[in-house]
Amino acid sequence: MIHSHDVNAVALAVYQEARGEPFQCQVLVASVVKNRMKDEKKSGYAVITQYGQFTWNHRSKVHDWKSYARSQKVAAYVLKSPQVAPYRFFKVGHRGGHVCGGQVFSVKYNRKK
Repeated sequence: MIHSHDVNAVALAVYQEARGEPFQCQVLVASVVKNRMKDEKKSGYAVITQYGQFTWNHRSKVHDWKSYARSQKVAAYVLKSPQVAPYRFFKVGHRGGHVCGGQVFSVKYNRKK
């Protein structure tokens, strides 16, 4: 079951990290948070406020509500989908992360066989 506070936490991460990026980049950010939630068995809020993970978590005010509403839709889509793998859209950076919009994201995922 998806909790609204998890959707809001993931949406905040998408908003802060990728609000001006294409849909695929936003899905990538949400996937990173979702994977950390699953791997570490933590809530979305616990993941985004974890020390050293996001520099913006102490200033997490929303100023663009239209972008935030889009971020909420992306977050809900990713959290509800059992396997979202947008990674095929991105080149792999020199350290193995996926490059999107000038940022490199480290994402672990399982490919369907």
